[in-house]
This record gives sequence, structure tokens and C-alpha cells, in this order.
Amino acid sequence: MRGKVQWVLVLAGVAWAGLSAVASAAWGFASFTTPRHTVTITTETGGPVTKVDVRNDNGDIAFRPGSPGAVTRTEAWNFVRPSYTQSLHSGTLTIRVRCPKNVSNNRCSVRLAITVPPTVDISARTTNGNVRAAGFQSQAVVANSTNGDVNVALDAQPVGLSLRTINGNVTAKASGKVNAAHSEVTATSTNGNVDVSLKRAPTTLSLATVTGSIRGRVPAGSYRLTTHTVFGRVSVNGLRNDPNTSDAVSARTAFGNISLSGG
Repeated sequence: MRGKVQWVLVLAGVAWAGLSAVASAAWGFASFTTPRHTVTITTETGGPVTKVDVRNDNGDIAFRPGSPGAVTRTEAWNFVRPSYTQSLHSGTLTIRVRCPKNVSNNRCSVRLAITVPPTVDISARTTNGNVRAAGFQSQAVVANSTNGDVNVALDAQPVGLSLRTINGNVTAKASGKVNAAHSEVTATSTNGNVDVSLKRAPTTLSLATVTGSIRGRVPAGSYRLTTHTVFGRVSVNGLRNDPNTSDAVSARTAFGNISLSGG
């Protein structure tokens, strides 16, 4: 009986050691897949803002209209914390976010939620993350991502609207509240769909992707139309091609359908 008890104790010890090793390995794996440190901080803009200039290494950038202005950032990391700087000069709010280089398994990212007046101009760039803006009446909006979607829903059609990503979709909607005599709109992706809807006729609307479909909606009328796809279909409804008109609409893709409509 005594020998059996010893064997039971030995086997129990082995089993416990095995479970401990598995648990330790699982914790170690989780520590690299889920950041160990997360902190959320809100900082006031510190004064009137007319333009926002944001650069972010890793993380989403979201803009929302409101006052007083503020920036809420959620930082995440394993070993070395990201750097964050914010300044306001002559009405321009400048934000720079950087993750440390050459730190293995750091899982560094910063998610930004930026509240500013609805009339500010916007310039935003992120490497790994989405860019979103809704409810603005800006004169100029520039939004870029490398790996992520770009999505804007504006209450006015800007004079300049430039949206770009490499791996992701681009979506834009703009109402007709604009006093400018012209507007130039560019929306491009490499691997993703492009979908743009405008209430006012643009001076230039350029839509492009490589792998993905394109959908464009503008007021019915005459435009200088250019469409091209290699593997896909082209559909144009409510728009007339007039090489002599000043307003131009182009849509180009290699692998995808093109749909242009006026209404």
C-alpha cells in the first residue's frame, strides 16, 4: 500500500509540473499576443483649432466633431511604451505617435479619438490602422493608411478630398454643402474596394484600385468619363460622356467591376 501511495504522489507531482509548464507557456504566449500594458489618457487641445495634422505608426485614428477639443489616446505595449507628442501652434494641432523600433514582441499601438470643431481641415496618416471621420464640414481632408480602411462621411463636400490606402477599403460620402467653385476628389487603394458618393458635381473625381471593385455616385450630367478594368464589368448609368466638359470622372481597376451612376 505504501508503494502505491508513493507512486500516486509521484504521478500527481509529474501531472502538476506538466500543468504548470503548460500554464506558464500559455501565459508567456498570451503576454506576447495581448499587450501587458494598456493606458487611456485624455488631453485637451489647449485652444482654438483650425487644422489637425496626425501621424501614427500603429493604431486607428478617429475624428469626431465637438467642443471643447480633446484627444483621447489608448496606448498598448509589452516592453517599451510608445512616444506621444501633441502641440498647438497658430491653430494647427499636431500629433505624432511613434512605436519604438527593433523591439521584438512589443505589441505597440496607440488608438486615437480626436474631438475638434467640425470646420477644421484634416490631415491624417497611419501605418497599421483605420482612419475614420464623420460629421465634418472641412475644406480639405487628407487621410492615408497602409494597412487599414479609410472611411469618411462628411456634412460638406471639401475643396480637396484625398483618401488612400494600400491594403483596405476606401469609402466616402459628402453632402452638397460647399461654397467652393470646384472640388478635387481622389480615392485609391491597391487591395480593396473604392466607394465614393458626392452630392455636388466634382471638378475632378479619380477612383482607382488594383484588386477590388469601384463604385462612384455623382449628380447626373455630362462628364469627361474614363473607365478601365482588365477582369471585370463596367456599368455607367445617368452620366453622359462629353470630352469637352470641364468636369472629369475616372475609374480604373485591374481585377474588379466598375459602377458609375448619376442621380
